Amino acid sequence: STWGHSSSLSLSLFPPTHMADSAASTSTGKFEHARQDLEAIIDEEVSIAREETPVKFLFAVDCTEHSSDAVRFALKLVNGARGDSAHVLQVTNLAKHEASGLSKDLLTRMKASEARCAKINVGQVQKLLQDAGLTAVTTAVEDGDARTIIVSEAAHLGATLVVLGSRGLSTQQRVFEASTAETRQELNSVSDFVSEMAKCSVLVVKAPRAEAAEIKFLVALNATHHARTAFRAMLGLARAGDKALLLAVQEPILSADDLQALDETVRAEAAAEARALEGQRRSELDRMLEIRAADCLGAGVVATTLVQTRVFPPHAVVQRAEDPTERVDVVVVGAGRQTAGISHRPKLGAVSSYVNRNVRDRSVLVVRA
Repeated sequence: STWGHSSSLSLSLFPPTHMADSAASTSTGKFEHARQDLEAIIDEEVSIAREETPVKFLFAVDCTEHSSDAVRFALKLVNGARGDSAHVLQVTNLAKHEASGLSKDLLTRMKASEARCAKINVGQVQKLLQDAGLTAVTTAVEDGDARTIIVSEAAHLGATLVVLGSRGLSTQQRVFEASTAETRQELNSVSDFVSEMAKCSVLVVKAPRAEAAEIKFLVALNATHHARTAFRAMLGLARAGDKALLLAVQEPILSADDLQALDETVRAEAAAEARALEGQRRSELDRMLEIRAADCLGAGVVATTLVQTRVFPPHAVVQRAEDPTERVDVVVVGAGRQTAGISHRPKLGAVSSYVNRNVRDRSVLVVRA
């Protein structure tokens, strides 16, 4: 540890003979997992410096207000001096007009008009990015399925970060609105698909605060490589004067049901041992967050820290992000890299997927190494 201390891991497991076999196995496994987590937290107590690595942006745009909001917000993140570059992509879906029943002549003119408007739109976004200091900005208009084209183009270009807008509906709201074939398709929206399937990081912009000069990030931290990568990405994108809320959520080692399954002769001992180990883990989390806050200060970012205990950590992240008193702009979560083909779906329980689908009016940055 950087702090030059060691943490005792000598808490003894209570004998399995005092419990039913299934309860013994479950509780012993949870204690072992908690000890491994504690050791991992201690390993994380090292400083992380800002890296001035150029970012390759892929702006996936259309002619909607949500897309315009996404571009305006992301202008705060681009940095020409860092060597950033950008590719502006708009995907049309001209085939959608075929089933409209309109005359062939009108359909031809409508398709031409949509293609022309798309070309104008990407040109306008290109100009905004150039005015923001980027010299390497390319554009393209393609036709087809926006979800798969964006993911494929990001991989082809070697993009670092995909930026796109979203309506900001939670999963429940989208289900409620799914009364027509068109809205039902939104349940598998472009932003959901891209954030889950892209091999690079993805910023989904939802209802940004236009009046805010600075950006406030909420970074979900734990003792994993994904969380460390997310923090490093935030530190690289943040500007001097931006803010960060560093949030660590720990799960209780034993639930009420776990304790209830134990024999009375060992229940109190197990509860006490769990509290002691949770106290050690909380202490180490505080140390880790203190170091991360110092890392932020070194980059000119003002950081606050918070540790919470919740049974389901992703829900705690969503609740804190939606707290109006926090005024969070971007929730930053780490995720594993997608290595399979785009037909592969990630686990529905993934933290990044849960946060992106349930945070309504805060932007979400899903970070992949």
